[in-house]
Formats: sequence, structure tokens, C-alpha cells
Amino acid sequence: MSLLPTGSEAYDCDGDGFLGTLEAHVGTHPQTFCSADSIAHNEEPHARPADLNDDRGVTAADLSLIAGVIGTAAPPAPVRRDIARGLAGDNAITGADLSAVAARIGRGCAPP
Repeated sequence: MSLLPTGSEAYDCDGDGFLGTLEAHVGTHPQTFCSADSIAHNEEPHARPADLNDDRGVTAADLSLIAGVIGTAAPPAPVRRDIARGLAGDNAITGADLSAVAARIGRGCAPP
């Protein structure tokens, strides 16, 4: 079952800066801007592509998750880390993916 409503694929429905097609590629929820709480990795699917550990903030911890697999194909690297802007990722973890997180460092969530 797809999380994308019909017609949303080419849009950023939740305002997080990522198209619905990319969110479908990496497995995040295309209509949820932020996690419900700050407990890491307790929600599926995660809300935002750049918040890799699902803790309501984009921090150095998220950056390190990309840096740890940079230069590898996805898979075997987790597709979840293939977040560079585009329609659906490029199946490689590159500097573009690292930059996509770095550009959002310090961005948290407003309380729901």
C-alpha cells in the first residue's frame, strides 16, 4: 500500500523540502512533517527524510548516519540514506545526500 495520495507524487505535501516520490523511495511519510515525539527510531514510517534517527531534529547524529555509508550503493547501504533532492534518489550515498542533511542541521519541529 502506498502512503502517497493520488496526484501527490510530484509535490512536497508536508513542507519538509522533499517530494513525495523521494519520500516513497526512502520510506518516510510524505504527509507528516515531524515525528510525534523525540524518542529515536520509535515510529514507522519516519516523518522527515533528513531526520534519520526520528528524534524531531536534524543534528550531527543524522549527518553521521550518512557519513558512515558515503560512497556506497543503496542497497547494500540503507536506501533510507539516499535523500538527495530529486524525484526518487539515485541509489548511491554521495556528498549530495550528506549536503541534504547538512543544509537542515538545527531545524527542529514546532510542538504539535
